[in-house]
Amino acid sequence: MELSFSKRLEKDTWIPLVILMIAFSVYNIFFEWQFQTYSFKELVDFFKIIIALCLSFIEAIITLSFLKIVSKLF
Repeated sequence: MELSFSKRLEKDTWIPLVILMIAFSVYNIFFEWQFQTYSFKELVDFFKIIIALCLSFIEAIITLSFLKIVSKLF
């Protein structure tokens, strides 16, 4: 069984998802979590960045899903 995605799914989903993830990542890293005040000397500090990026990805998926649902209603 082979999984294949249509080209429409790529354009309509992946490009906005990447743009939203970058926007949420910049906001979370520089403004929300304020990583400028941390020192990155331990492995725990590195995992804080990974958690922030994962949360940004989840926020981007939720936002994109909401926008797709709202666009279908109107």
